[in-house]
Amino acid sequence: MPSARRTHYDELGVKQNASDKDIERAYRRYRAEMDLPTAAPDRVREGRMKAAYETLGDPEKRAAYDAMLAGPQQKERSKGMLMATLGVVVLAGVAGAAYVLRPAPPPPAGTLGVEEIRHKASLAVNRVDSMDLSGKATPIGLGFAIDQGTVATTCNGISPMSVLTLFMPPQAIHVKVAQVDETLGLCKLSASGIGSWPLPITSADPHPGDTVYITKVNAVGEVNLVEAKVKRVVPSPRGKVIETSIPVLPERQGGPVLDTHGHVVGVALLPDSGGKGEVVRVTPDWAVRAVAPPPPPPAAAVAPAPTPEPATTSRIKSYQELEEDRRKRLEEAVRKNLE
Repeated sequence: MPSARRTHYDELGVKQNASDKDIERAYRRYRAEMDLPTAAPDRVREGRMKAAYETLGDPEKRAAYDAMLAGPQQKERSKGMLMATLGVVVLAGVAGAAYVLRPAPPPPAGTLGVEEIRHKASLAVNRVDSMDLSGKATPIGLGFAIDQGTVATTCNGISPMSVLTLFMPPQAIHVKVAQVDETLGLCKLSASGIGSWPLPITSADPHPGDTVYITKVNAVGEVNLVEAKVKRVVPSPRGKVIETSIPVLPERQGGPVLDTHGHVVGVALLPDSGGKGEVVRVTPDWAVRAVAPPPPPPAAAVAPAPTPEPATTSRIKSYQELEEDRRKRLEEAVRKNLE
């Protein structure tokens, strides 16, 4: 007998009563296997796995799919109902097989998978804390690497008395404010040993409908992404602001917002007085803008040092005295001989 057609559950290797977490874990495990350097590309399997995950990962799509699977097992009430049911199943199976087996369309050049973007973000994004005298850490927001030794974060909550740390599990590194951009509300923090994997910043503005990812960090320092859509890019007192379908929450402020290439398009910020957050656009030239060096202190008035007497002066003077004494002795000897 021919084997039964594989279902989406078979493709993911889970049972039909699997939980949403089991389905998510199975697909992530497959993506991790395909990201290995030794993994051989298999576009057919990739298409089947993607179709299975998109169907079973959506509650409404999964319910409809389960109903379709259960349809052939129900008792038919009449021959007409049987033929209609079989027709629907056959047509759905043909359409589903055609979709599953068709080659996946190639993504736009440079587009990365969600897991790859998350991996790159996890190397660059960390939590910024402010510590009091007792050593208690209060979260300021998120910071992300823009250059070796430099991270960018929100200035909201940072005061001249703040003792700042960058939480890089399992350690917290003390950082200092190197530059303040009052217009954007962003601060650059510097320290040795940070910023080893900076995130690139795109010079192109996103377009309405583009997919972006807002970063967040949990209590143990793990970085995750929240998918959102760009509504529009509008001018504001801070420059350009990107309106997204997902609001900016306080715990996400200072974090980078990434496009599908893994490039930074903006930074999630909150107003100083609280309220609705926004995504402020940043550009590559802002990231590389050097910190202005402090002006040199005024030179103190110093009295001119007395000009030292040349070292040869005393020697010349003694030599002249010696010659004069010799001349006098010679004249005295000559005078005695003449007498």
